[in-house]
Amino acid sequence: MVKPNGSQFDLVRIGNGLLYPFCFSKKDANVRTARIQNVWSVIRELFAFAPPSEQADLFGEYAFDPSAVALQPRLTALPEGTRLVLVPFACNAAGLLKPYWGVAALADASGTLEWVIDPEPLPLAVAPTPKLADPAAAGQSSRL
Repeated sequence: MVKPNGSQFDLVRIGNGLLYPFCFSKKDANVRTARIQNVWSVIRELFAFAPPSEQADLFGEYAFDPSAVALQPRLTALPEGTRLVLVPFACNAAGLLKPYWGVAALADASGTLEWVIDPEPLPLAVAPTPKLADPAAAGQSSRL
């Protein structure tokens, strides 16, 4: 577990992968359109562990250069070769809709992702159907 400075939650590192989960939609949407909503300092630090973007910066002000990011001590302590693995998911009040994982570069400061390893769907566990007990069978009153 690693908690980047300023992050609200711990991230899990498995082998060389640092997992970063984020909600990309509140409905069933195409994960290829996923964006990082708020590219703040912690996000920039995390993407220093991602591949660099291959997209040309036509305007000279939107490119993200991971090598220019100063890492906080908690992230500099990660082993060499650590790579960021994104875990985008669609979720709303009804629950988790679609989780994925993949590897992407941060293409610009507005949160556009450039997928290097296409996002793959993660299987959802099938929740057991709750069984309602018959209060009469248990010798209990059915009144509240």
